Amino acid sequence: MVVVDVAYRLVPEFVYPTGIFDSFAALQYVYENPAKFEINPNVITLGGVSAGANIALVVDHLARDAKIPIKAVVVGTPQIADISTVATAADSPYASVKEMEFAPTLNWARLKWFDNIKCDSFAKEDLTLRAEQEKDVSWYKDLMTAPNCSSLAGLTVIMTADCDPMRDEGEAYAKKIKDAGNKVVLKRFNGVPHPFMHMDEALDQAREFIQDTAMYVKSVQ
Repeated sequence: MVVVDVAYRLVPEFVYPTGIFDSFAALQYVYENPAKFEINPNVITLGGVSAGANIALVVDHLARDAKIPIKAVVVGTPQIADISTVATAADSPYASVKEMEFAPTLNWARLKWFDNIKCDSFAKEDLTLRAEQEKDVSWYKDLMTAPNCSSLAGLTVIMTADCDPMRDEGEAYAKKIKDAGNKVVLKRFNGVPHPFMHMDEALDQAREFIQDTAMYVKSVQ
């Protein structure tokens, strides 16, 4: 198996959503140069966790529109919702945000901190430029507003964490694309925080996440 790790450019040094555009450009390059990467271009999977999961799910939409076949998207604890218009955790439409406002490793305050970095990437003095930049964001900032969720990857696997404020939005998106006719596997890991998959030395759930990821990727080869 060939793994391509995309070093997409980050906010605030680069305006949001440059990271999404970089990742899609990388997918296009790999797809158009299969011999260079020694791959079968018809057997490509996408993956990531947290913000990387968000990018993988967005790129799946872009790949469909560009007629690049994606066999599977396998992601963990994805960021889905736009919280820029939500002032406090109590205002969120997702129960997990309220329940896990003070969760370990990722909490409401840290979520807002990350979101503010996105906002800081936009032009501050040139309002015309800022308007153009914000137009580029489109629906990417909230996947629940994606205009077309049909005919996505052959399989989408979304794995969430019980003690993660973003748990419910990930599960809501899984339901949304399943209702649109896609094959979806949704799995929640109980008793663990947002970045649990990095804790495989200590957590059985993390080792299970890694094993599941490998299993689902292998299943579509």
